[in-house]
Order: sequence, then structure tokens, then C-alpha cells
Amino acid sequence: MNELSVHIITQSKDLPIVEGNDLFHSRERFLLIEQTTGTWPYMVVVTDEEGRVKAHLLAELRRRGSLLPPYLFTFARVIGAGVYAPGVDKAALFDRMMAALTRFLHRKLCLYIEVSDLEKKMFGYRSLRHNGYFPIRWMQIHNSLHSRTPRERLSDRTAHNVLRSERAGVTVHEARTELEVSAYYKVLRAYYRTKLHRYLPGEDFFQQLLHTQRAHILVTYYKGRVVGGASVMESKGDGYLWYMAAQGKRYPTARPLTATVWHALEYCHAQKLRHVLSQRRAAVSPQPLPRIHTWLRGQAYFDLPLVPLHDRMVQPTSLLVLQGVRFIVCLELFPCSSRKTATRCIKLPATNSKL
Repeated sequence: MNELSVHIITQSKDLPIVEGNDLFHSRERFLLIEQTTGTWPYMVVVTDEEGRVKAHLLAELRRRGSLLPPYLFTFARVIGAGVYAPGVDKAALFDRMMAALTRFLHRKLCLYIEVSDLEKKMFGYRSLRHNGYFPIRWMQIHNSLHSRTPRERLSDRTAHNVLRSERAGVTVHEARTELEVSAYYKVLRAYYRTKLHRYLPGEDFFQQLLHTQRAHILVTYYKGRVVGGASVMESKGDGYLWYMAAQGKRYPTARPLTATVWHALEYCHAQKLRHVLSQRRAAVSPQPLPRIHTWLRGQAYFDLPLVPLHDRMVQPTSLLVLQGVRFIVCLELFPCSSRKTATRCIKLPATNSKL
């Protein structure tokens, strides 16, 4: 491993040729992040002596801020374990990339780093713990599309709700113009306005999705106006359902959220995708789903109010007493109450710990 070198690319003009069909670590997403206001892409690249790329991993640095309440900070997000060339030691390369990325983002005054959607169980656990990360249990929707059609998986009650929505006149189709994307973004902003722990990028991000080959925006119409929508990303034969919202309280009888989720599943099935994954419980979920691990690295205690426990905002005063505790203690303090409740187990970094 000594002949390999690790570089962090910050501009698309310096980006080498990277292979693979993983959207979250592709040049396509690098350009998407680079052209979005308030986000910065960092591609960690491992090359050999001849300059050939052996592994690469894309991280996104995001900025969040508000006047009321006043706050401003940056945090990073890594989706997946990266892309590797055949015949390499993935665990060793992942360790080197995460160590380099963590040091780099620390110099950028990044408040916390989140690593999620690791495909293989237990992959990178030792490396992540060694670099100061701690695990958080969360839930992920996993709908299969390859063995049976979405219609065959529906329960009678859900099928009845979908039928009621269709009879009410709710329609869903893929956005084709910038005006449709703007109307969809207004619904998202209204939905995310009171959810401070959730991140919503700027409108320019969604306008770029309109011209991205592996990204699609579905808009929901009711009585001639946009009342909801969702973004669908394609990566390695799977679909990822992101930024989904609908005006369900304003139009309760039309059930726009049910129509949005249902048509997103049908759309992914028509695109020959194998699964549809989402980070929140949707209206059309066939059964309780297993928990997954999301890894976080925080640099101070005040990042924890952004992490929800049992779908509630956490007060910072209730977490100050946990300075420097071990991970096993946090598991006892925050047990999972049921299969349907997402529990995040948190370990605060010690005050004298070095990043």
C-alpha cells in the first residue's frame, strides 16, 4: 500500500477519469454539487505509481444557515463506501481515504461528517471507529420491484387509497419545464420550513436535476396546480426516493402524498430498477424494515440538536453530561422502543480528543 497515493480533488477541471455506475461517486454528481450554491464537492482519489485510479470516494460539504433562529455551520455527507478497482484491498483503501478526508474536512471547520448507505454489513467499522466516528441506528425503506409488480404488493387499504386519489383527479408525471420545478420547490420549502434538522438544497440544485440523465423529478397535480412531488435518483440499478413532499393537510381527501409515492414506485418499475430506497417511512411500505447504521463524526457537542431521537428535536442541555462517555453507555441510555421507531445512538467526542 506504500506505493499508492491519496489526493483530494476540489475542482472538476482536475478530476481524473473515474469509472463505475455509482451515481453518488461519479463525475456527474461532482459537477452537480459544484454548480449548486452552498455546496462543495471533494473527490478522494487513490492512484498508483503510474497514475491509475484504484479507488475514489465523493464527499459533499454543505452549508446551513438562518437568520431566525440565527445559526451558520457546514457539515459533510458521504453516501456509500466509494468505487474500487478489481483486485484491491477495499478495507485498506477505505481506511486511507476516510483518514485523509477527515483531516481535510477538519481544516475546513466542518461541524460533523455523516457516512451512510454502506452496502455490506460491518464494512469499514474498524476504520470509522479509528477515525472518531460513532454509529447511529436509523431506518431505511427498501421496496423490491424485481420479483413482483408494485400493484401485486399493495394491501387492500393502500390500493383503496390510491384509487380514491386517482378518482379525485390527482395526476403525477415527470417534470419537463423549469416552471414545474419551481412550483415543486415551493412545496418543498413550505414542508421543510418547520423541520430544522432536515437539509434542503437551493432551487438551483433541482433545476440542474432537470438536465441530469440519472435524476428525475416527479410533480403531483391536483386541480391544475402542483401540490407535491419527489426526486428519484438512479444508481447501480436501484432508485433512491429523495425530497418528497405533498400538501396532504391542505387536500386531505385527495391524498397527494399517497399518489406521489405510488407513482414513484410505478415509475421506477417502468425504468427496470430493482429496488426503491428512501430514508423515511413512506405511505406505500409493504412491511417493517431492518435498521441500518449511519456513521457520524462530530467536533463539538452543539451538533447534536440536529440529530433527532425518536422523531423529536434534542435539547443540547440533556446531552452535555455525556461528554467523553463510551459507546456502550449510549446504547443503554437510548434503547430502541419498537421496530417502527428509529433510534439514533450517540456518543459525544471528549473535550480533549484530537480529530
